[in-house]
Amino acid sequence: MTNRSTLRVLRDFWSSFGKLPLYDTGFGDAITGCGAPRADDTMEAIVAMSYLNGYAQCARLVCPWQGPEWQIANLLAIAAATFVLRLQDDEFTVLQAERLCHTYTVELAELCRKKAEPLFLVAGGGT
Repeated sequence: MTNRSTLRVLRDFWSSFGKLPLYDTGFGDAITGCGAPRADDTMEAIVAMSYLNGYAQCARLVCPWQGPEWQIANLLAIAAATFVLRLQDDEFTVLQAERLCHTYTVELAELCRKKAEPLFLVAGGGT
């Protein structure tokens, strides 16, 4: 089973959704509600992230195709599924968890930035 240091890295990652920039994903309440930031053992973490994976997949269905909201939901579903699989691997290390969390944080922050950008529509449609 996964060691406590690796679980701590994952708890910190999920806890970061309670503050900017990841709060802007819109998933902070669901992540808190599923218990991922509080999971004390591997099985609790797997259950929480499995719930989160399903939640993100459902959210993706109601978002505009390939828009920032869809991409956020898609990436969260992938992240949760990845962590569920990796937690079942006895050789999942703290360094691997930190790298995955960093990658997901950077990508999600960029998607939140895109989501916040206003869309400008040009009247008349041409030049």
